[in-house]
Amino acid sequence: MTDAANPTVLRLPAGASQFEVFATNPQFAPPQPNSVGLDGTAFGGDGALYVTTYTAGGFWRFAGRSSSATRAVSWASVAR
Repeated sequence: MTDAANPTVLRLPAGASQFEVFATNPQFAPPQPNSVGLDGTAFGGDGALYVTTYTAGGFWRFAGRSSSATRAVSWASVAR
């Protein structure tokens, strides 16, 4: 799950009743006040988590699923 107003990707661990921070990065922040930052998530066939930023047009990839708010994130590109 993404938080569109903050630069945060959340997750709900199995058996938990509260979300926890999966990742955070200033690059996910809305580009201007009252705009949208992160807005979508999907797992790819490679097992990586992909997230998008609507207003800024970002497309990000997280390798692995271990919990770490400072995990490595890379700009993802799509073959056309």
